[in-house]
Amino acid sequence: MSYNYDVTHNSPNFTPAADAPRIFGQPRVIKGITIHYWGDPSLNPSFNGVRDYLCRQNGNTSATFVASGTNRQVACIVAPGDVAWHSGNSTGNATTIGIECDPRCRDEDYDVVAELVADIRSAYGDVPIYSHNMWTSTSCPGGYDIVRIDELSYKKFSHPTAWGQGGDI
Repeated sequence: MSYNYDVTHNSPNFTPAADAPRIFGQPRVIKGITIHYWGDPSLNPSFNGVRDYLCRQNGNTSATFVASGTNRQVACIVAPGDVAWHSGNSTGNATTIGIECDPRCRDEDYDVVAELVADIRSAYGDVPIYSHNMWTSTSCPGGYDIVRIDELSYKKFSHPTAWGQGGDI
C-alpha cells in the first residue's frame, strides 16, 4: 500500500534545530520515534482537526507527523530536522520524531504508522520506538501497542525517493 503524504501544513510551534542546544541543552539528533495518540476516540477527533490544532498560532504543542488510516493520510507539520514540541521532556523533544496517531487504533492506523516508521528509519537508521508515557506521566499513547508497530514496520519498505510510496515487503 502507500499513504497520502501532505507537506502543505506547517506548525509554527517548534524549535529550529540550530536553537536546540540553547533551548533543550542538547543538539537535535534523531535517536528515536515517539508514538502519541490524539486523545479520547469517543470524542471522534478528526485528522484535519488535530492537524490544524497542532498548526495553530501561539500553540504550546506540535508533532512532526499526524497519521491516520482513514484515507491513509500522513501530514508532516514540523520538518523532521527541527524540534517538535511533543514529548513533554527536553530529551524526548530533542532526540525523537513525534507521530500523532489516530486514537481508534484500527488495523489501517497501525498499517499507515508502520509505513511511516519504515520511511523514518530509511532516513535516520533503525531507531527505536518509544511511547509518549516513557517521557512524561500521561495516558498517551492510549491503546497503541509499540511492539506491534515496531514488528509491522519491518514488514514494510520505503520508496527510495518519495515518502508515502512504500508498502508491504
